[in-house]
Amino acid sequence: MLVALGAATAGATEQDAAITTTLCELIKRPELFNSRTVQLNAAISPGIEDSPTVLFDRGCSAVVAVGWPKKEPSRNVKEYRKLRRYVKKGQAAAATVTGRFAQTVVHWGNGATLDFRLDLRTVSDVVTAR
Repeated sequence: MLVALGAATAGATEQDAAITTTLCELIKRPELFNSRTVQLNAAISPGIEDSPTVLFDRGCSAVVAVGWPKKEPSRNVKEYRKLRRYVKKGQAAAATVTGRFAQTVVHWGNGATLDFRLDLRTVSDVVTAR
């Protein structure tokens, strides 16, 4: 029984380990990352009116909606707050983000939709985009 418990714990830890990738790779092969925790560097654009905040990469036309956590993350709180300030001021930013990727439809207030969302877990290396 202890062996089975140890294997289950190891599997859970392995599954929750963040996969380092790019936004372009997420969009190109979403089935590989769906419901997995990923880490990537991304440009972040604040939502305008009813639209969501998004991660984007102009190089491959990738756009992924940001799912904000209900509670502030326990790690890198200063960086998370910095990103929230930029977004609230309508300022674009760049950061390293970690979160759970979901291949799901996200509806915008104007009727438009996105096919992907990243539910943020941690944020680091936040800088304003100029």
